[in-house]
Order: sequence, then structure tokens, then C-alpha cells
Amino acid sequence: MDSNKLYEALGNEKNEYIINTTTEEIEIEKNNILEELPLSEDDYISFYEKLKDFKYCASPEHIVHGGIILWIPLHNEDNKLVLKHGRVAKTYETQDDINILYFVGGRLFTIKYSEVIIFQKITEQEQTILQLIDNI
Repeated sequence: MDSNKLYEALGNEKNEYIINTTTEEIEIEKNNILEELPLSEDDYISFYEKLKDFKYCASPEHIVHGGIILWIPLHNEDNKLVLKHGRVAKTYETQDDINILYFVGGRLFTIKYSEVIIFQKITEQEQTILQLIDNI
């Protein structure tokens, strides 16, 4: 393991919360969330595979700007659960929610944190920290 990468990752305050978890705990949390959803077995497997290198964002503070996100809208017109994606541009607080501004294909969109189940791709720094913790 590259000690410079590790030192940089541990020095990044955005990574503070990941220090208190493990890869196994991330997988268990993801599994528990997916099991609570009304998914067929095939959809469950499909979602789980797509979320392979992602973590659940239990709080808006866990969302890293510039990172790739996948989310499941909690309210959908046809009641079918879908997995949507984008790259986070910004998060901002409004009177009633936290909004996430993201872009796909050069276009900007907004989602409300309270209306989605959101996952974010684990960053290289987070992966470095998780590797260290997993091997202790």
C-alpha cells in the first residue's frame, strides 16, 4: 500500500466517516436496504451488481461533490423501482430539504435527498482507507 496515498486519504476530512466502517459493513448495509425494497429476485441481483463499488449515503454529508451517484426514486409514477445515475455538482439546503444538483450528458438536474435512496461510488481515497481497515 502506498503510504503517501494513505496519508493523503487519512488527511482528507471528507473521509472521516469512512474510518469507522469496513467493506463488509458497507455490503451488509447495502444488502439490508435492498432487501427492504419490493424487488423481484432478478431485480435484486441486478441492483446489487450495479451497486458493486458503491456505498449507501445515510446522510447528505456523505455525498462527495464530483462523485458518481446511483439512486432509487422512492416515488415513481408506474411504481417500478429503477436505478438512476449522475455526477454530483453540488448539494444545497432549501427550506424543506437538501437538494442534490447533478449532471448527466452535460445537462443539470436536481433531486431531493428525502425522495431517494442514494448510493455513491467509493472514491479511490475511501478504497485506500477501507483496504487498511479491512486488513487490520
